Amino acid sequence: FLERLFHGFDARREHPQLMHIATDGESYGHHHAHGDMALAHVLHRLSKDPDVRLTNYGEFLELHPPEWEVEIHEKSSWSCVHGVERWRADCGCKMRGDWHQKWRAPLREALDALKDQLDHLFSTRGRECFPNPWAARDAFIEVILNRESSGAVQDFVKKHGHADLDDVQTTDALRLLEMQQDAMLMFTSCGWFFDEISGLETVQCLLYAARAMALARTFHRDFEPAFVEALAAAPSNLPRFGNGSGVWNQIIRPAVVDLDRVLAHHAISLIYGSPDDENGGRVYSYDMEILDQEIRSRGRGHLAVGRLRARSRRTWNEAETYFVVVHFGGLDFHAVLGQDMELDEYQAFKLRLMATYRAGSLADVMSLLSSEFPGKAHRLDDLFRDEQRRVIGIVLADRFEDYQRSFEHLANQDEEVLNRLGQLNYPIPKPLRAAASAYIDHHLEEQIARLERGEETTLAGIEHLHERGKAWGYLPETTILEKIVAEAMKRTLDRIEPEADLAAITARVGLLLDTCALLGVKPDLWQVQNQFLGAFLELSLTAAMNAPLRETFATLATRLNVSPSLLGWRP
Repeated sequence: FLERLFHGFDARREHPQLMHIATDGESYGHHHAHGDMALAHVLHRLSKDPDVRLTNYGEFLELHPPEWEVEIHEKSSWSCVHGVERWRADCGCKMRGDWHQKWRAPLREALDALKDQLDHLFSTRGRECFPNPWAARDAFIEVILNRESSGAVQDFVKKHGHADLDDVQTTDALRLLEMQQDAMLMFTSCGWFFDEISGLETVQCLLYAARAMALARTFHRDFEPAFVEALAAAPSNLPRFGNGSGVWNQIIRPAVVDLDRVLAHHAISLIYGSPDDENGGRVYSYDMEILDQEIRSRGRGHLAVGRLRARSRRTWNEAETYFVVVHFGGLDFHAVLGQDMELDEYQAFKLRLMATYRAGSLADVMSLLSSEFPGKAHRLDDLFRDEQRRVIGIVLADRFEDYQRSFEHLANQDEEVLNRLGQLNYPIPKPLRAAASAYIDHHLEEQIARLERGEETTLAGIEHLHERGKAWGYLPETTILEKIVAEAMKRTLDRIEPEADLAAITARVGLLLDTCALLGVKPDLWQVQNQFLGAFLELSLTAAMNAPLRETFATLATRLNVSPSLLGWRP
């Protein structure tokens, strides 16, 4: 890579030369492992070369004003020999030879038409909020880059809005500006780059379009029917979608997040103690406030009833709702929301509901709900992914404990049989092998956790499990184990501070590395290495660092495949 850069200079030219390359940031990230390290090494080598200067376009042009004029070839691109056709036509530059890109032109036309409608709405309604709507739109980046600043919106409105804007008008202004942001995001380049309209990148563009239209709907303008009709002209390569309309109905519409879904998400989460409460009752960009709640449980089921308020940090839109969540046990949740109830009516309803639940008939509970909350029911599917997985994990935890006890019993009861089958090289029956594997997986995780906590100072427990596993023909799930060990090392290194038992911490990391060698797993140490160097750098600036500890770190650096010479490095 470095040599190719040097070959870009022409020794026959006497005038100053600018060598530059244009590559995707991903080339130094998830597309190529250690690409960031390669780039850092190249930049370091270049910075040490007396004949080379690292610069930028502005500095170079100031030092060496242009002497030639060039004419740009319009509608050209670096990634498609057909100019810009990759972003609007079935140009043929594709990943799969048997797929087409006939969907590109109709998608482009649909989004262009939608953008015109959104722009007209913004231009007309924006004048009610801003002296210059388009200048305000451009300046809105000040708010986008400072979302967490409590005064960012007020400062922006004071600077760009009409002098007499009240809170309602400010909410309108924010909706219009958010709508414009999504109207630009829906043209994100990679949405056209690949082969299929239902691909991740194109779906993301359509999600931006969906939010822009949802915001437009708050101004009583519904652009969705015409947009979806236009998408029907965009053919998919996959029969299950048919065309862009199928993608919209099957993927986009179910994924749309509105205020009701946010409220239902929080209501269901409360059954198991929402982690959002730890973040001040926040669900992504919404602030949540619990006005009232009562939760009852019976067996493995639950009933929750209460009042919630949600407020968007982005648009200041807010809503208050009454909610009831019935958990039938397992993964079966039924949540309903309602706004059409006075406070005294809610209190009376809540008493009736709790009395009905105590009486023991879920059928009567559901009958009462259907009469008071006739609207749409929300289920576990409506939770956002992270919280959905948290709830599923809690629900399944009890069952996993039951399963684990069964595996323990089978593995211990049949240990002699398993050992004998292994000695005879007889294929271990699948049910026995599954039980034995689950047993060893569980205990390996426990042993790794004990090493991390310092409760074990040798590998005796892991060695015993390893020997049993070999006798039983156990094959570890390397990907899972590699992640578990890497996370354990990261957490261990995170405990490094001047007052900590540094020798014990480095010893634990060493034992975790020994575990990898014993089990034959090779975790990705990239983040561990960075954390190790960061911890050493901070520690080296304190009085806690001494010669023996430095030697310990140097030994550990070698084991982590980090050059000990980097321990003297300073940024």
